[in-house]
Amino acid sequence: MKLQARRVSTALALGIVAAIAMSSIAHPQSNPYHLVQNWAKLPQGRVFGSVIAVDVDRQGNVWAFERG
Repeated sequence: MKLQARRVSTALALGIVAAIAMSSIAHPQSNPYHLVQNWAKLPQGRVFGSVIAVDVDRQGNVWAFERG
């Protein structure tokens, strides 16, 4: 009897997980991000090297740390 109860509880748990997963698929959230072309302003003749980190400051400025 304990084995059958364990199987039922396992099946119920899997059903709940599947229902939650499918509910998020049915109602996708909108993407708040958008592409901004040529946002980086570098001095004349300078190109980005390998970007090793990116951060945003309190004013919303994006800082890209790169190896030039």
